[in-house]
Amino acid sequence: MRNWPGKNGADKNMNLIVVGLLWFGVLSGLAPAQEQKAIDLKPSTQAGPRIFLGLWEGFLEMGRGKVQFVFEIRENNEKGLFCLIQAPTLGISGIEAQELSISGKTIKFTFPMVNFKFEGVLSDDRPEIEGAFIMRNSKIAAPFKKVDSITTVKRRQTPTPPYPYEESDVRFLNNRDGTELAGTLTYPKDGKAFPAVILLSGAGPQDRNEEGFGGHRFFQVLADDLTKRGIAVLRYDDRGCGKSTGNNETATVFDFAGDAESGLDLLRTLPFIDREKIGFIGHSEGGLIAQIIAGNRRETAFIVLMAGPIMPQVDILKYQNRGAVQRGAGPDMVALSDRALEIVFREEDVNAIRTKLTSLFMNANLPPEAKKSMVEYWGSPDMIFIVKTNPADYLAKVKCPVLALGGARDAHIPARENLEALKRIMTKIGNSDYETVEFPDMNHLFQTTKNGAISEYPLLEETMSPVAMKTIGEWVLKTVSKKKRP
Repeated sequence: MRNWPGKNGADKNMNLIVVGLLWFGVLSGLAPAQEQKAIDLKPSTQAGPRIFLGLWEGFLEMGRGKVQFVFEIRENNEKGLFCLIQAPTLGISGIEAQELSISGKTIKFTFPMVNFKFEGVLSDDRPEIEGAFIMRNSKIAAPFKKVDSITTVKRRQTPTPPYPYEESDVRFLNNRDGTELAGTLTYPKDGKAFPAVILLSGAGPQDRNEEGFGGHRFFQVLADDLTKRGIAVLRYDDRGCGKSTGNNETATVFDFAGDAESGLDLLRTLPFIDREKIGFIGHSEGGLIAQIIAGNRRETAFIVLMAGPIMPQVDILKYQNRGAVQRGAGPDMVALSDRALEIVFREEDVNAIRTKLTSLFMNANLPPEAKKSMVEYWGSPDMIFIVKTNPADYLAKVKCPVLALGGARDAHIPARENLEALKRIMTKIGNSDYETVEFPDMNHLFQTTKNGAISEYPLLEETMSPVAMKTIGEWVLKTVSKKKRP
């Protein structure tokens, strides 16, 4: 999984799928697959396939628990029938399946990038599909039922009305490209001139609650805690998600920064917000976006980096590759990733990068479909941007107070090294107004954890540690109390 800086939302979710596939081979207990007949992947044009329109939900036995998968068959004039895939407990949503084929009561489709297929047959007497996910020589039984809405898990920390504060729906415009963002603003019932924060989500298309991984609503829980402390909070749907307009797949981190700056402009017009006390809290990729904004907008009062990347991205990727081995990834695949990473990092010319990647993957022991997809993935502008980006270039321009947090059991970013990088950069630029906190028992999502494993995220009852939220809230209030109005 990747929850650190990138540009293309689709590619961010691709990496989530790759991790899911690693789990597939390692954790699933796996009966040998039967020999598969050749599949005709040409879309059907008959009226019959429309029987599959709608939402289909299944729960797969994988490892220590069940993984929720959802696919939705839609129809429009441009595409005809098409299929969108979700895995809410893994934080995956909005992935379009490839090679959709419907013949009679049989449906088949393929996950992007890798040779990971689903094949199922609709029951004669009920809206259920008996099927299986198939990868190489393994398969997992995957029964699906047609549903009106997706099953969600009730989490005890998720706030429910009536709230002890005000809540308003808001809309604001990014004037650079006309994208309209939709969000929620919470603020105390009594008082005025409130300090405020804008929440910036991690990589991939995210709604205003940063909901994912088994029904956890990370940003709603955090906003609830901060607002009860007297801080106004703006959280919003990423462009192209929820009620926001725009295209998430083609957006860059700079587009996302522009969206967030538009939120800053909105808050500065509200009479009950102290315009001199507005800052940003960025989770993961959102931490990079916060650094970009703070370097550009001097009126930024503070930034909080929740597992935000500070050290060079290439080192973060190397850390993730080492962690993939510990999580059971095959050494051959990890070695390929290491070599691809080195090519992208060392080569300056895009054509040279793609030529060398083509040679690497075409000679690898991978399914034919995966070879081409891996070249496209590693050679994409998104991945080249990630590998070559050093967040220090943006943090070096930041003059406001900074709080950087990390979890010692973060599987995505090495907390201690990342926080040490911040100390070095702030010392170099002469900004002494910063704090770092490493929580010993927390993961990338700031849940209290035993091992930090990605597979544990949806299994934990806790959405976000009260200790982490208290640390953020108290630091924000302490920081803005020092800021004198002009």
